[in-house]
Amino acid sequence: LAEKLEAKKPDHIIIGLEPNIYVTGADIYVPGHSGKLKGQTLFISAPLSRLLSEDEFTCVVGHELGHFIGEDTIYNLRFAPSYAGLGKAIGDLRFEDEQGTGSLAEIPAILVLSYLFVIFASNVEKISRDREHRADLSGVEAGSGIALATALLKTSLYSSLWNQAREQNIERLDQGKTTDNLSLVFQDTAKYDIEEEKIDEIMQVTLQRSIYHPTDSHLPLSVRLDKLKVKPEDISKNILLVPDYPAVKLIDNYEEVEKEITILEHGLMVAYGLADPPEE
Repeated sequence: LAEKLEAKKPDHIIIGLEPNIYVTGADIYVPGHSGKLKGQTLFISAPLSRLLSEDEFTCVVGHELGHFIGEDTIYNLRFAPSYAGLGKAIGDLRFEDEQGTGSLAEIPAILVLSYLFVIFASNVEKISRDREHRADLSGVEAGSGIALATALLKTSLYSSLWNQAREQNIERLDQGKTTDNLSLVFQDTAKYDIEEEKIDEIMQVTLQRSIYHPTDSHLPLSVRLDKLKVKPEDISKNILLVPDYPAVKLIDNYEEVEKEITILEHGLMVAYGLADPPEE
């Protein structure tokens, strides 16, 4: 795909449980590896890969590789500290004012910084959305408009089920029970929910959502589909169901990988204090 799109190949590919697929240029720490991974990293969700067909998965990865073409990950790394610093400066001044340690002389500074922050945020939002649309075009080039559209809908639709799956897993851990493969559990939950609900109602709600991304602001799905020239009526219930040949099979020994990251998830929940399994 990287060769087809003339995009930079990721230096690393990480597989996890979070229902998202994204790229980042930040340094990454992962269990089982000493030090940190540097360079461009592509994160792939095993549970989400069980719900996407190979064509849909191709479009989503193509979208993410599109961010490499425009060096969006480098932009984020250089931009984020400035954005965070401006927000912190405003927060510090307001905190001093609330604590009674500030002065009248600082009020103009708060007003100016707040004004700059609003202008900055507005411009950043436009840039982010332009970059996302450009990346969508890369996703279409990698596959097709309809496949990218259904992939976006599935990602928004099924991702909301992850917190439910995680909470149920925590409850099982508290009872001293463990799940071997959370990715498989997530797939079964998604399959049950989508087939039990009314697809028309689900579509209407989903189309108004934006897909969460660690660094960018996405347009509502209805707007993105319109830009892709895909109409909601072009998407049938059968397309949104769990595919017979899911993309997860592209991952070598995927079930072993899923079981390994499930064990890591159990440990993470205990370490965070969210789960408290019996000592025995």
